Amino acid sequence: MAQTMYNHPATLATSHMTTAEDAAAMAQTVHIHPATLATPPMTTADAREIQQAAVDTATATYSAQGAIARWGDHEVAIAHQAIPALRWPPMTMTFALPDALASRPLAKGSAVNFSFRLQDGTYTVSDIQPVQP
Repeated sequence: MAQTMYNHPATLATSHMTTAEDAAAMAQTVHIHPATLATPPMTTADAREIQQAAVDTATATYSAQGAIARWGDHEVAIAHQAIPALRWPPMTMTFALPDALASRPLAKGSAVNFSFRLQDGTYTVSDIQPVQP
């Protein structure tokens, strides 16, 4: 059993264990969460992919449609449709507004097409246009 403690978590289900419950019990004994038993170690390629996804998200501009829920001096709340690129469901969300856009308020309930990006940790509207009826 002492040898098992030094093995990778995926190898805990050795021949002396008969069930997944035995492996989970062993994982708790050596302070490994049972959920990690089926998780392979992260590779360098995995780390690069995660890092690239973060860069892509930080530089990407997303577009959506919605309706103005509230317009403030430096932010706008928009009830927007789903945004598949971010795996976001439809929701009402507050976005930061740059001064150039904040000075052109739109009425509550106005249908809009808008674009936004992640800027300094905040989702910021980069363009917003009312939908013409």
